[in-house]
Amino acid sequence: MKKMLLNLTKNLLRKYNIKPAKRLGQNFLIDKDALQKLIEAAEISKGDTIVEVGAGIGAITIELAKLAKKVVAIEKDRALLPLLQESVGDFRNIEIVIGDILKIGELKA
Repeated sequence: MKKMLLNLTKNLLRKYNIKPAKRLGQNFLIDKDALQKLIEAAEISKGDTIVEVGAGIGAITIELAKLAKKVVAIEKDRALLPLLQESVGDFRNIEIVIGDILKIGELKA
């Protein structure tokens, strides 16, 4: 299971010719067990609107969208936009916002 998420991540990054940006502190979640623990700890309900800062390639975003009413996925790195759109494209309850969370004004829920 862990290997599947690792391979998916590597393949997507390779497809879009993206390398993690050290200046942005980018790390991509590849451990399915850690992902599951994070989602369980969040105690999300169907009526929740979630704001995710640093959506990356969407591994967490997808799991959040399965449980919440809406997910606002904020990503600073514009280079990740096509990759993120591909990975979360099947979910109608995900809104992608490209920008720096420290510079974004009030979000609409």
